[in-house]
Amino acid sequence: MYDLKALEGDLIKGVFFPLDVRAIKEVRLHRVEAYGIWIESQEITEKLLTLTGKDASEQTLVFFLPWSQIGLIAAAVAVPSFSERALRP
Repeated sequence: MYDLKALEGDLIKGVFFPLDVRAIKEVRLHRVEAYGIWIESQEITEKLLTLTGKDASEQTLVFFLPWSQIGLIAAAVAVPSFSERALRP
């Protein structure tokens, strides 16, 4: 059984519609709630800092994504994976 809440504070990968519907993005998962998740995106942080002409900020932007705005969340599990080519005799 997988528990997304156990990944709070970790980097996760997924498709998050407000960020980009065509690509898997890496974000930091801050909190899991009943109606969605709170995430931090380094990509968005970089854009905001550039827009403001700063290299750093005293605060980090985190934003809430409702479950309807999440296409998928991917995680690696401790089970080996093989290509079909590797399994051929």
